[in-house]
Amino acid sequence: MADIISEYQVQEIAKLAQAASALKIVELGHEGHGKIPLALVPGDQSVMNLSDWQPKMPDRIRAATTHNSVSSFCEYLNRYKTAQTTVFASVLESPYVFLAIIDYHDPLKADWCTHTAKLVLTETDEWKVWTGSNGNMFDHVAFALFIEDHLNDIVNPDGSTMLELALNLNATQDCGFKGKLNLQNGDVGLVVDQKTDAVALGKNGEIAIPKELTIKLAPFRGIEQMNIQARFRYNLRPPRLTLGYQLIRPKAFVDAVVGAAYDTIKTETGVAVYSGDFKNMV
Repeated sequence: MADIISEYQVQEIAKLAQAASALKIVELGHEGHGKIPLALVPGDQSVMNLSDWQPKMPDRIRAATTHNSVSSFCEYLNRYKTAQTTVFASVLESPYVFLAIIDYHDPLKADWCTHTAKLVLTETDEWKVWTGSNGNMFDHVAFALFIEDHLNDIVNPDGSTMLELALNLNATQDCGFKGKLNLQNGDVGLVVDQKTDAVALGKNGEIAIPKELTIKLAPFRGIEQMNIQARFRYNLRPPRLTLGYQLIRPKAFVDAVVGAAYDTIKTETGVAVYSGDFKNMV
């Protein structure tokens, strides 16, 4: 019968299988042409260049890029997006990640999903500093130094006012504090009994301390700065004064910043953005 394989054909197939198992494929690095595939032929140990057997162009794009800013992410999407390009936003908690699948599925046709772009929101050093010291209490010298180091982040009271406050607190290191009072403008103040080691001057002075600070920060790199409020805290236990701050709803602030990034990506690219994760099952 014609469909029955003869013993001769079986032997030939066995020889081909044996030869194939002995065939070795290697890649030779070349500065101008990249990696060149070569086959080491058994028997005469000749070398065969397999480049001619390869397709001249890839059958599809296989690329995974990572971006550090919303603007870079949007520019890349606008360059390569298709009608099916989709973004998945995993933004309920840190790490906050936007993953774009450039070659996503058509509703009626599957695709490979091998061309991706990722935006990972990375915390700035300034945000780490302010959240790292959030709720801590400093002695007034350490607090003055902290304010001076991060003066540019504070927008209200203005920088000069906060600098003056920081310097005054530093200058009154050996002062006694009698208590607190409400000034006419409604701010909280401390009554300071200034003294020196040489002479007890007995001169009283008022240091006005704001109830709240307005701090302008970008919690993530590549994101515009936004204002966040902080309560000014102090603890009066003569002769020691400690001061600090408490950021007001920092998680809500971060959520608002992430939400703004979400809206920007959707508006600037016109791509569908879904809240959730993506896993390629191919």
